[in-house]
Amino acid sequence: MEKWVNPAYKLSHENKTISQHIQEVLAILGEYLQFYGIREKYFEIAKFLAEYHDAGKMHINWNFNTKEGHSHHSLEYMLEKKIEYHEKNWTLF
Repeated sequence: MEKWVNPAYKLSHENKTISQHIQEVLAILGEYLQFYGIREKYFEIAKFLAEYHDAGKMHINWNFNTKEGHSHHSLEYMLEKKIEYHEKNWTLF
């Protein structure tokens, strides 16, 4: 039995799927970064974080109307799927 549910069908919030929530976060993030003139490079990092911070919500045991967190499932998902962010020109300062 697959333990990861399709994000297009699982709710993240009341009346909102995980996919819808991520798209909403990305849209707001894009507007925010554009307004402040933050470089595209940082949008790519923010996009990666926006997409995967909620990955744990796809776990079959997670449900939006419980108080259980999803961060540990997000890490589990990323480790299982071998998802990494690669930035060859990354500098913190």
